[in-house]
Amino acid sequence: LKKNIQIVGILFILLTLYVSLMSIDWFLKVYLNLNKLNPVSKAITLEQEYKKNISIKAKEKRAMGYKPMFYPRYFNKTLDYNNLQQKYSILPLGVLPDTKYYVCDEGYGLTTFTSDKFGFWNSNEIYKKEIDLMIIGDSVSLNGCLQEDKTFIGALRNKYNVMNLSMGSNDPIHYASAAKIFIRHFKPKQVIMVFTRGDFIDHYSQKVHIYKKIFFDKNTSLFTEEKNSTNFPDKYQKNLLNLLNDAQLLTEKNIGNYGKLKPVQKPSLTKRILIMVSTHYKLTYIQHILFNKKYLPFGNNLALKTLNNSCVEFNCVGTIIYIPGSYFWRPDSRQIKHAYLLKEKIQDLEKIKFLDFTEDFANLDIKGYSPKGSHLSVLGNQKIFDKLISFLDASD
Repeated sequence: LKKNIQIVGILFILLTLYVSLMSIDWFLKVYLNLNKLNPVSKAITLEQEYKKNISIKAKEKRAMGYKPMFYPRYFNKTLDYNNLQQKYSILPLGVLPDTKYYVCDEGYGLTTFTSDKFGFWNSNEIYKKEIDLMIIGDSVSLNGCLQEDKTFIGALRNKYNVMNLSMGSNDPIHYASAAKIFIRHFKPKQVIMVFTRGDFIDHYSQKVHIYKKIFFDKNTSLFTEEKNSTNFPDKYQKNLLNLLNDAQLLTEKNIGNYGKLKPVQKPSLTKRILIMVSTHYKLTYIQHILFNKKYLPFGNNLALKTLNNSCVEFNCVGTIIYIPGSYFWRPDSRQIKHAYLLKEKIQDLEKIKFLDFTEDFANLDIKGYSPKGSHLSVLGNQKIFDKLISFLDASD
């Protein structure tokens, strides 16, 4: 009995030490992934002053028939949009098909476009032939706040048949979802996934992300079985179209009040503890400090693996490009580390290449970005295009 008590006591002490180490690992994660830079007060003032007149311009666009956009992140951030997913058991990756939208203004005027039949910033003409190049990303590759002919996307269209699946405020789980759903159906020759400053998300929310649940856990499809002449899907399922219509009505009802919408309820404390244990049981961040073991957040890993596996299965070439943010508009101390960790991970993936633009923007902290905001300027877009087109030509 005494020996058994000693064994139980030793096991209890070891378990206590292990739990303590996991707690330390969690604290290290939080500390290592904090942005150590403060916002620039002048940049904040410039943006706030300029945004005062954008609502007037938006109202003028609505009078011309343009609609306000909603974004995929609304569905995993706000209760009202999340309820639409509960109602229709599906989620969108774009907006309403064949609809006129206004986007944003950062000193070049309020940008507008007409969505294609799948709700993205493309012409429907692209679906009449093979897709050369598929772009997956956030607002930076949704042409930023420029009309398309001034952006690197527009320049790429002069040489390639480009299918752009980018949407504002997308995160790595959205990237992974778009890659999983669209590559298999459209079989592009090349896929570019654009990572930016805001994609370094090392948080439990990525593991409970609603888009992960719908597209990875449940393997939900978006399309009907109908095909067009090039054997591409021709239209969305009816329940998705119904959701898109409801989401548009909800967006128009809440113009200017998005910040007041109720957030989605957090997972229970028990579930968050289980997620923490599953994240830290390998003591990833302690190993990073002691043994320089590399790590990449869950969502980033999922996006890279999904792109790689899709390109293995459907014979495409994947490229991750990293576009840094401005240290004037959005200072972020994690950028260089993020690009480095992406590069290290990609070395283990057979079908993905990496192109980093960090050094290209080192001396363009103002000129490389919009005059009234954090997206790329005309010059910044030209920088991206010049290097990217050379990279793609070499790949061909």
